[in-house]
Parts: sequence; C-alpha cells; structure tokens
Amino acid sequence: MPGGGEAGYLADLNTGAQLPERAAFDPAGGPSFWYVIDRSVAHQAGIALYGPPAAEVIAAPRPADLTAAIRASVREHGDGEGHLADNRVLNGCRSLVYCRTGRWSAKRDAAAQVAATEGEFRPLVEAAVRSFERPRAAARPLPDPQVRAFLAWVRVRVEEYAGAVGG
Repeated sequence: MPGGGEAGYLADLNTGAQLPERAAFDPAGGPSFWYVIDRSVAHQAGIALYGPPAAEVIAAPRPADLTAAIRASVREHGDGEGHLADNRVLNGCRSLVYCRTGRWSAKRDAAAQVAATEGEFRPLVEAAVRSFERPRAAARPLPDPQVRAFLAWVRVRVEEYAGAVGG
C-alpha cells in the first residue's frame, strides 16, 4: 500500500555531526515534505541491515503526494530560510533529476547531471558542490541572486513535471 503525504514518523532524531540536535515524537506542525521524499528514496534505494528488502517494508509515497512534496521542497529552498545555499542548490538538482528520470540521485551525482546539461548554471552548481564538500561550518557563501534564479528555474521545471503527471 502506498504511503501518504504526511510526515508519519514515530521518532525524528537529528544527532549527526554539525546538525542542531533535535528529538521529536509528534509529526504535527513541521513540514512533511522531508519525510515523504525520504520514504521515496528509502523505498527506491534503501538497504536493509536485517530482514526483508527495504522496498518491501517502506511504502513508496503515492505519486501525487511525492509530487506535492517535491514542489514544497523546491518552494522552501527557493525562499532560502534556514538552509545553506549549497544545500539549496543541490536539493534543487536532486528534485530536477528526479522529475527528469523518476530516480533519486545522490546530491553530487544530481549536480553532475545538471552541470552537464545546463551550461548557464554549471558554475553555480559546481561551486555548490565544492562548498558542500567542506565542513558545514565552513560552507562557502554563494551569490544569492544566482541561487534564487536557479531555484526559480528548477521550480518551473518541477511545475511542468507536476502538470505532466497530474500532480
């Protein structure tokens, strides 16, 4: 059975290096798109450490819910609040590549695909990758007008995809 468009977690823990510590047990109130996209990625490419394959135990989101989550992600990254510029660009690349291929890619792989096909944005995308490879506290600033222009361009492509798939 497909998963829904809600966050749907029992526990949300952020305890990784250079992440603000967070423990949440109530999915209400926060943006749900992260979790819908994460479930899609896990369904597609998750590796089980024990038990059945990930695709058998992690339901893929319904197409309309996934499309809505991608649209919400691109909108939030376009606004830029609370996100490093490099991550905004690379998440835009991932969304674009998913809409083109129906497959999720790692951020660097998605960036390479976009840089190879979109010459206008190649310098920005390559700068985002270089910044992303640094420790998060040492991320390099990217020119905000270029980041916003790229994400506006991605948003148009995502909206075209949404229209084509009925999302």
